[in-house]
Amino acid sequence: DGPQCTCSTEWSGLTCEINLACNINPCQSGGTCSPSSLVEDGYTCTCADGFSGQTCTESSCSGNPCATGSTCVPDASANGFSCTCAAGQSNPLCNVADGCGTVSGANPCLNGGDCSLSNTLYAGYSCQCNGGFSGTMCHISACSKNPCQNGGSCTTKSSSPGFECACVAPYTGAICQESICSLQQPCKNGGSCAVAPGTPGYQCTCANNGYTGPTCEASACDVNPCANGAQCNPSAASPGYTCTCPVGFSGPTCSASACDANPCKNGATCTPDGTTLGYSCTCVGGYSGPTCTASACDALPCFNGGTCIVDSSNDGFTCNCQPGYSGATCSQSACGQNPCQNGGSCQPDNSADGYTCTCEEGYFGVNCMASNCDMQPCQNGGSCKADGSADGFTCTCEVGYFGVHCTASACTSHPCKYGGSCQPDGSDDGYTCSCLTGFFGNQCELRSCVGSNPCQNGGLCFQQGISQACICNNGFTGSNCQVQPPQPGV
Repeated sequence: DGPQCTCSTEWSGLTCEINLACNINPCQSGGTCSPSSLVEDGYTCTCADGFSGQTCTESSCSGNPCATGSTCVPDASANGFSCTCAAGQSNPLCNVADGCGTVSGANPCLNGGDCSLSNTLYAGYSCQCNGGFSGTMCHISACSKNPCQNGGSCTTKSSSPGFECACVAPYTGAICQESICSLQQPCKNGGSCAVAPGTPGYQCTCANNGYTGPTCEASACDVNPCANGAQCNPSAASPGYTCTCPVGFSGPTCSASACDANPCKNGATCTPDGTTLGYSCTCVGGYSGPTCTASACDALPCFNGGTCIVDSSNDGFTCNCQPGYSGATCSQSACGQNPCQNGGSCQPDNSADGYTCTCEEGYFGVNCMASNCDMQPCQNGGSCKADGSADGFTCTCEVGYFGVHCTASACTSHPCKYGGSCQPDGSDDGYTCSCLTGFFGNQCELRSCVGSNPCQNGGLCFQQGISQACICNNGFTGSNCQVQPPQPGV
């Protein structure tokens, strides 16, 4: 005994699980029957492609859309059917007979094009055109747009681009667009080029700018009439050129200057220029003045017992200073500019430099500028401090690095497993691992489970050989983290 089910008319069984309506298979034409309590008949039909209606008895071929002699097949296309044509029929509805003119002899494809029947094109055929022709009926010639220029004649051909030009001399190129004027540009200096009969096949018309000759390259400047480096410019006016003179030179050919009177003395060099005098003197041997008549030592420029020697330096003299003094005029103590760097102390003396430096620990060299830090011994961003240690320096390492040169880190032992990348840092371990996808753990030592996750309550699943194991969180226990933590007071 127990509860009993009273089924509706379309269902039976102890729990009304048997659908009586679908047992008689009411769906036709391959339709699928599904029980339904939402409709009066107790079932619905899912029809095969091309069929419709409550029991799939209606077909998209019912109206006989295909031409006589062809076969209509219901399908999943936009029309709901397709036509299988009889021999000689074509187009989607098979209503074109003899599309390629096989019977009538009227081939629709012109100029030797090959005709093929088509059940996808409404014309009922497609044309495969010979080279040089195109269009739905091969009626368009590649020569129809007159591609050949400058009087060239066009002939269709099978290879690309479908035509060939026969050019009229002296034109060349694929479409007769080239000539010696465009290819070689023989006319120079603004001259214009025109195609001409005979050799060389062109004629130049020179611009009115001083250039002449067959290619407009000759001019009165060819004999270099301008002196002293002046620039020669061809001109249409007589004598056929003009000279652009450098500063300090003048005259029609730039041959005159203020230096012609030799105003600079004592071996000085005279240079024409744009000054009031028209020249400037470059003095030698310690002489100065507008015409180099004064000695640089006349003013006794050397102090503190220094000896003045006339020479060709920029100042015109050199001072030999007494020990302990320096500078162009011996006015400075050798230690006055504090040559000893990095805390070194300076002592004037009779040495060649006039001083000696006593360097701080870790520094060396004439001016205490060198240290063992110059070779940048501290790696990985460590900072170097010169000192008196055995190495001559001490490195202050970035977080995560250690060692004399900051080259060691917790990553040296490659702690990250399964391809994980290691980054030194200030954590307790001294590093952090970035794991590849599918791995986790401080050292990427755990591999995530593949497939379903048996771990409950937020537990982490990892592979243990071919088995799976859980890491439980929040106090849960058990092989699958299914055991709740004890409740307070329980």
